[in-house]
Amino acid sequence: MKILHLLSQTELTGSEAYAQTLCLEQAKAGHQIFVISDHLHLPFPGLYLPLKISTASFLERMRNILELRKFLRDNDIDVVHCHSRAACRHMAWARYKLRTAMVTTLHGYQHASFSKRLFNIYGDTVLAVCEKIREQLTGAFRMDPHSVRVLRNAMDLRWRDPRPESKTLALIGRASGPKGARLKELFQEQLAGWLSSQPDLHVVAALSGLTPFEKAELQKAVPAKDSARVTITGDFIDLNTVFEQAFCVVASGRIALEAFAAGCEVVALGESSLEGRVSPETLAFCLASNFGDVGPEKILDPAAVTHHIRNIRRSPLTRTEREQVRTVIDREFSKPRICHEIEETYRSARLLRAAPTLPILMYHKVPNEDVPSKHKIYVSRENFEKHLLFFQSQGFTSLTFDDLSDFWFERRPLSEFPEKPLMITFDDGYRDNLQNAAPLLEKYGMKATLFLLADHSIIENNWDEKESGVDAALITLEEKKELPATIYAIGSHGLQHLDLRELSNEQILDQMRTSKQRLEQDLSRPIRAFAYPFGHVDARLPQLAREAGYDFAVNTDRGALRWVDDRHSMFRVNMFPHESWFSLWRKTAPWYRRRYFRTRGQ
Repeated sequence: MKILHLLSQTELTGSEAYAQTLCLEQAKAGHQIFVISDHLHLPFPGLYLPLKISTASFLERMRNILELRKFLRDNDIDVVHCHSRAACRHMAWARYKLRTAMVTTLHGYQHASFSKRLFNIYGDTVLAVCEKIREQLTGAFRMDPHSVRVLRNAMDLRWRDPRPESKTLALIGRASGPKGARLKELFQEQLAGWLSSQPDLHVVAALSGLTPFEKAELQKAVPAKDSARVTITGDFIDLNTVFEQAFCVVASGRIALEAFAAGCEVVALGESSLEGRVSPETLAFCLASNFGDVGPEKILDPAAVTHHIRNIRRSPLTRTEREQVRTVIDREFSKPRICHEIEETYRSARLLRAAPTLPILMYHKVPNEDVPSKHKIYVSRENFEKHLLFFQSQGFTSLTFDDLSDFWFERRPLSEFPEKPLMITFDDGYRDNLQNAAPLLEKYGMKATLFLLADHSIIENNWDEKESGVDAALITLEEKKELPATIYAIGSHGLQHLDLRELSNEQILDQMRTSKQRLEQDLSRPIRAFAYPFGHVDARLPQLAREAGYDFAVNTDRGALRWVDDRHSMFRVNMFPHESWFSLWRKTAPWYRRRYFRTRGQ
């Protein structure tokens, strides 16, 4: 993919460190990286274009938008990842009516405005680094909850043991903004008390961007007799050196995490609130606010910070407590997992931009005429032809899961993706799918995905109650080999059509892996999709389908609201014997899935 990261950096922030982490991993994975920002303070791979994104000038902003639009076209950018509100304001207009996808990571609360309720400037998917941001976006801004998800900073933490001999307390953060104001207030009000009550204590105030005037003001709070015990700096320093000296760090965001991993205890103080000492009991609250950086602003009580520091010195966290915190942090901030999920988000955003909706229809039998079946899992040959006529008249282009895989993983250019896609699927592999459905699909220039059992000894439906006069014959192995590749892509429906929910994880994986391997070997076809037998799925199955090597997996009448959001739990629409043109229109309409979920309370 060609990925553009758009920032508005005038000083080093956590957003830039986050973007750099992603860029390095994406370049390593073979993606082409472009970066645009006011300034960069860290080394980035790829092409860098300086542009004053943080400008307040309307005219300069308009010039930027035109230049960005030209850049998107000239470089054929697939995805733009925005890392600030200013970046979003520019890109929302620069990509207007282009197929360029836009993903935004938000690290802080957004300024409320009426326009944000009317117009989405944040793109196709928003990644919030903590729960408080998501709550604001879906609450105050009324953003679609399905387009906002929590995905934390990708961190490559180096874990070290605590150093009980450490005697240094460190206050670390930016000198500017609300965070700087809180740290400076804390330093000025509590420093004298810290020094007098703890004679062995050293204090380091490392506030990036601290001006000479601000430093002089802070220096006034240092008792002359204790000046050797206090260090105040606004210059860039190696934080690892500070961590090695400190028993406790007062910080927020990435610095709080890095300090804890380095063996320090942490008091989470950010620009919105004091979350207090990081411990197993407070960790959930710290995560929700990104360690105090996000949320409704609370008045700082400096004495409360002193209370936490005293408790830390008196009773440090036990090894067990530190391990409990580490387990959660390793899971929540895992760089490999987060980078993988962001790449998945890019791919889904690209496809969502190309096709906001994708109806996936589920058929079973296509008999010559109506049959006396109570299961209603058939559509007669005559009615199926009417369905195809309707799809053709509405301008739909059929796709298979082989096609979708090619587009998802960029084996085919997105320019070939149809404007009005439709997916037709058949479950079980009934003989009439070959005899009746295939000729009609060919006649109307359409194709479908056929989900087959890999146990070829099963030649008729043996899982439903047998009904007199209802043919339940399945395609034989020889017939499976004859299925025309121009009409049918093949997917797996398991080995013996078992309800996977009743099996253990090991048994499920065996069903999924063995069926995939056997079908690929016997039919010399790629098997990229899995259909859960009976349409049943539980919380385990999507992850197990992914582990088994499937690109996609489909349910019945359940799944993510946006078709791209969980490709191993995709929503399909049941097709019944007597669909009318109105019901066909309804089931293929862009709003159908949302209405279906709403009426069923999903």
